[in-house]
Amino acid sequence: MSSKHVAIESSPKHQALTQLLICTGSNCGGPQIERVPKQALLAAWKADYLWKACHLSFSQCLGPCHLKGNTLVLHGGGATWLAELEGEDYLLLADWAAACKRERRVLNLPPQLATHILERFAEPEMLNFERQTSSKTL
Repeated sequence: MSSKHVAIESSPKHQALTQLLICTGSNCGGPQIERVPKQALLAAWKADYLWKACHLSFSQCLGPCHLKGNTLVLHGGGATWLAELEGEDYLLLADWAAACKRERRVLNLPPQLATHILERFAEPEMLNFERQTSSKTL
């Protein structure tokens, strides 16, 4: 894999402080579509015009699929994975996006979401890359 970076001229039209990618998938252990208050989030983004502060995207799959309520928070300083979110947690994210807009900067996530932070990636030496055999008999 090449490590070359391609410089793409950005336009202020497409820039934002942050982006939320919210999993709405339900085929792999993810939340049922009604668990994610998609319409309430869209209404909050529209009412407060949060698009430049925080771009909002919905995805059918973010992984890890054995968890539910996954959200990826992207910003210039990195990324934060959240898991096991419920309805009210998503509304906290809307409040957080509005606060980022008011402050004109990326703020820390609400402390109520601290227990939902997921350490998504491991150091290579911590992972077993070999196929695991099942002890179940067919």
